[in-house]
Amino acid sequence: MPIIKNVSPLGELDVPLLGCFLGYREEIEVSDEVAERLLPQAENYAPVDDEAKAILAKIYADPEADEPTEGEGETDEPADEPAADPKPPTKRTRRQSGS
Repeated sequence: MPIIKNVSPLGELDVPLLGCFLGYREEIEVSDEVAERLLPQAENYAPVDDEAKAILAKIYADPEADEPTEGEGETDEPADEPAADPKPPTKRTRRQSGS
């Protein structure tokens, strides 16, 4: 069975698929099916042993994978990402005209 590791920058993760919490850098032995679902989340999980690495290689070698190919899904519209240095909103007051 493949072994995967939590490498999430968030630290400990609640993994409903496993029914447990997985600590930062904690390794766990999982079924092939679970490894196939978690390993594509490279920002959260990394393969530890050769079996897990082979599963990850198979996922990315599969031509029928749901991953977009180069140029697919790209648009000229800006991404919905927050600004790198957001400024707090300013308070505006309404001026009364007349007296």
